[in-house]
Amino acid sequence: MFKFAILIPSYNEYITLKKIIRKIYKNNSILIMNDNSNDGTSLIENKFKKVMICNNKSRIGYEKNLVKGFKILIHKKFSHIITFDADGEHHVTNINKVKKFILKKKNIDLLVGNRSFLNRFSEKIISILFKYRFGIKDPLTGLKVYKTSVLKKFVNKIEGNFFLIDLLYEFIKHNKNIKNFNIRSVKIKNRKSRIGNPLISNLKIFKCFKYLA
Repeated sequence: MFKFAILIPSYNEYITLKKIIRKIYKNNSILIMNDNSNDGTSLIENKFKKVMICNNKSRIGYEKNLVKGFKILIHKKFSHIITFDADGEHHVTNINKVKKFILKKKNIDLLVGNRSFLNRFSEKIISILFKYRFGIKDPLTGLKVYKTSVLKKFVNKIEGNFFLIDLLYEFIKHNKNIKNFNIRSVKIKNRKSRIGNPLISNLKIFKCFKYLA
């Protein structure tokens, strides 16, 4: 039986997060990982009773926040976990599309959502190289679908850094069934990086190149 959970990491993204939740909460199981936001995110469960939320007491960062969410959800009865960013970059229609694709193909261990545009030049470079090396078109995308039974084997082995490329590499290294899926993404004006200024962001992305060796 297929049962999906949507995992949304969030840090001070209450306005866009609320819009996303309003559109999807009726037909989905959702866990919000609130990374110690100070914008009212912690109160969102008062507006949407069915939504689960975990409020971190201190900020742990985007990747570790996701890993913490994985560790919560793998002990519940979900067959798959969909990661979905809170900043509005991913259009909500993608959720039903990836679900249908998983249900149709059945044996996918990891589905990688290929965004319709990439934010940084460094992302474009690493995407080209990962496609050439591993056949994965958008390794840094925040929209992925993990088979829970496979994710459970790897989640304790990773450091939770570099946009979870280390987790992706575990799936690659163990020859798991990984598929690409084109998704609709939205260009965000005046986007504020989660990981610092453009120089720091690009340096962090370029560090992911070690997984291409």
